[in-house]
Amino acid sequence: MANIRGNTFVAVNEWMVKHLEGLRYERFMAKMRAPVARSLSRPEGWAWYPLEYLTEIYESIVQYLGNGKPAPLIDIGVFLAETDLGGGPKSKTSLLPMSRILPRLSFLWARYKDCGEVNVEFIDEERSKALVSITGYDGNPDHCRVNGAWIERVCKLMSGREVKAEETTCRWKVGGNTCTWEVSWQ
Repeated sequence: MANIRGNTFVAVNEWMVKHLEGLRYERFMAKMRAPVARSLSRPEGWAWYPLEYLTEIYESIVQYLGNGKPAPLIDIGVFLAETDLGGGPKSKTSLLPMSRILPRLSFLWARYKDCGEVNVEFIDEERSKALVSITGYDGNPDHCRVNGAWIERVCKLMSGREVKAEETTCRWKVGGNTCTWEVSWQ
């Protein structure tokens, strides 16, 4: 079974509280299955929770906040990256080349997830491009939006550069076991 560290649920809940004040938050939580609502409203940061709970939460966010559109998920991916880095070590690493920053993505990923693997397929410093893949990660296309925003924001925070991460292959659209993002920077 694929699991996600509880601090992801803590961050998503914090994001939800900010975006769904009071009754809207309570209505959102009332629509969730009891164990999923519990994992979101009272998560323990050190514990592990099933990935399927996060999938349900993302699907509900798209329906409830996004009116069927995934825009809120990009905001969540950015927020998760900022939370994972604790505000970001930008001041210490802003002079590092992307070739030193990108390989750190796999460490950060493994710290918060016990499923899937992040790999940097290639880095082309001259063209300011790289290809990052996530293999063996269950979930759904909603996770791809969150993961792409997470990759982009982590790289921005660690490099201080303008970074874009564009999904080039989605396993949910083309099959297989891997999603890839082209990462570019200035």
